[in-house]
Amino acid sequence: MKRVIIAFILVILVGNPVAVYAASGLPFRDGFESGNFSAWLPGGINGFSVSSGDHQTGSYAARGVSIMGQTTDYYMDRPFGDHPQAGGVPIGNGVYFKFAHKYDTGFDLGSTQNYNKIFLMNFEDPNNLRRDQVIFEIAVNYNNGSRRGEYIFEPTHWNPDGSWLSGSLAFQNQGTPVKYREGQWDLVKIYIKPNTPNVANGILKLWVNGVLKADHTDVNMRFTSNNLNLAIIGSYVTVTDVAGIRWWDDIQISETDPDNPAPGVKYPNPPDDIRVDP
Repeated sequence: MKRVIIAFILVILVGNPVAVYAASGLPFRDGFESGNFSAWLPGGINGFSVSSGDHQTGSYAARGVSIMGQTTDYYMDRPFGDHPQAGGVPIGNGVYFKFAHKYDTGFDLGSTQNYNKIFLMNFEDPNNLRRDQVIFEIAVNYNNGSRRGEYIFEPTHWNPDGSWLSGSLAFQNQGTPVKYREGQWDLVKIYIKPNTPNVANGILKLWVNGVLKADHTDVNMRFTSNNLNLAIIGSYVTVTDVAGIRWWDDIQISETDPDNPAPGVKYPNPPDDIRVDP
């Protein structure tokens, strides 16, 4: 009977990957209903706040402000997995990021930058330094502005000293590319499956308002062996001709599809005749 007990314990510890192997800090969801950024690590807060002035769900959303004639730098960090500030189990496969985003009517993207960042996903090393990064953003002046307003991805790579290494772009490749809708909330879902380091076999998918718009299976999004472990919301603009208000709401990060979550894993029923031999 001792063997039966040991086997049952092993089933609980090994046979329940959701309970034992789920990445630290996941699943995560925040709709800012606390009225603040308490679920996030503070970053640059100038121009960033939680407000009841607009929202996609609930009563609050994150509100970012860019002022004409000034540079913009506000953001919030959410570490997970084996990030040094999450300190735990790394992701085991891919990760879904789902959120709502809105540019207020009259938002000015300016004319002197190429892209406008919305959501960043980092592969950070044990020293809390970004080494690889996937940026979800709006094309502004790429290709003489022919893609202005389109949602795109920008996988980027960084040296250990923090200097720029290289970057590339991944466009929508399913149907007609969509652009952000000024004054309206867009619901965005991203799926990232990291590639083998420096091998172009990573997966990058994008859904906008429930429609698949990008499906890439050959992305070299990481040169290093660091895991995907940090999400960033906010805006960083070094030019001064961008102005307006933006919003983020109902942010979800999970290892299963938030629109089709895996069924809960249940512990097996224990044998009903267990007893310990004397």
